[in-house]
Amino acid sequence: VVSTQSTGSSGINAEYGPPIKKDDKADLGPVDGPWDNIRLPENIQAKAYKMSLNINWEHMNYTGTQEVTMEVSGEETKYFLIHTTGLVIDKAATTLHKVVDDTVNELPVKRTFMDIEKKPELRHDFYVVESNEVVAAGTYKMIISFAGQVQTDKLTGMYRSKYTRKYQDNSEAAIYQISTDFEPVDARSAFPCFDEPAQKAKWTTDITVTFPAGIDINEYNIISNMPLKEAPKKENQMVSAAFKESVPMSTYLVCFAVSDFVYKEAVHTRADESTVKMRVYARREKDFQDSASYALKVTPKIIEEYEKFYKVPYPLDKLDQIALPEFNSGAMENWGIITYRESSLLYNPVTSSTAEKQRSVPSSLTRSHISGLVT
Repeated sequence: VVSTQSTGSSGINAEYGPPIKKDDKADLGPVDGPWDNIRLPENIQAKAYKMSLNINWEHMNYTGTQEVTMEVSGEETKYFLIHTTGLVIDKAATTLHKVVDDTVNELPVKRTFMDIEKKPELRHDFYVVESNEVVAAGTYKMIISFAGQVQTDKLTGMYRSKYTRKYQDNSEAAIYQISTDFEPVDARSAFPCFDEPAQKAKWTTDITVTFPAGIDINEYNIISNMPLKEAPKKENQMVSAAFKESVPMSTYLVCFAVSDFVYKEAVHTRADESTVKMRVYARREKDFQDSASYALKVTPKIIEEYEKFYKVPYPLDKLDQIALPEFNSGAMENWGIITYRESSLLYNPVTSSTAEKQRSVPSSLTRSHISGLVT
């Protein structure tokens, strides 16, 4: 097991020991290599991810597996680099596979290491898997088991937020949510990935959350970029959700949220008569649900105008918008699930300004519709 957290000012990491010298620890291979470059190798492209996450709500930590399908082109290689930071990687469980048609054959792994094991000054966040032999162009899979901590002290990566729910008897309770904000390069802090915008790939994600006794799991839902494959499973204090494969997208647009929010729904009909479900998620109290009505009303109209103007239909089967009590910016245009600060999505005609009404939803839908398609 290897921690991918940065070293301290001494340049020594408790997991690794002293920095490696060129004439020391020869069994760890050469000190110089593709990890010296801050960018990923251009001849390896991520094509698809299959990710499973198991989140412990009480302790705000999780384990996961990441299976990434890669295409190697051009020159042969023996090094596969992937971004990760702040995670614990199970090195012994990391495997590499060659894919030919429907046949998958495991390849011997010679060694695995973080870039800072070679050169503590690099900080490029590369986890390197070295194959035993040089491999030629073709399709490969890499499977990595990892563990991480949900952020509770900052609003980036996979993080916890909260609000205070007020009940009719005047009692109050802190209610928590988990959501993500990966722009520009915080996806790597939640799971191993090729964390560069040009590395667009399809994602298939399964998420299971285990709640402590006393929490009503029927109040909680999990949403992500794509629609659910089937209804979520809720039993034994666990909620499990499996999502359909996504369109190719950059890692910073991957998103999911776990909350007790409820939604309002509208349906947008495309020119070809196909439909898109559009939902606005917010706290379940009446005033928050009432404030979600404006976004629900204008979203289908805005999308319809964009489709006419750009002559490009909205490509997904659903569009969720969620108002988060704690969010790092005004909004983030993740594919299929736009995350907002509450004041940027919810409109109350009594307390909200005209400027807030004009800029919130239209601005975010513009970024989602245009930048999502372009990037």
